[in-house]
Amino acid sequence: MHNLAVGASARDDGKADYALASKWYQEAASYGLADSQFNLGILSEHGLGVPTNLAEAYKWFALAAKNGDQEAAKRRELVKLEARSYRACRGRRGRQGLEG
Repeated sequence: MHNLAVGASARDDGKADYALASKWYQEAASYGLADSQFNLGILSEHGLGVPTNLAEAYKWFALAAKNGDQEAAKRRELVKLEARSYRACRGRRGRQGLEG
């Protein structure tokens, strides 16, 4: 399943199908495969084939880290900082009357 996802996201014709890759990564991730969990974090963080969702990215990076992926632990912390920064920025804009 993981290899099918990699194939969908890295096609020879350069036309990645991230939505299909996400489906296969989710299947593999359900079996605890840290590489698939990590890649789901990347897709969620960057909105590739799925809506951008930092909470979802954090979840996948945390699971991958729990399953031994050290890079996922680093990405998890970066996503946490990114989410805090985003919330802080939205709060400032709201107080300045810039949000609808």
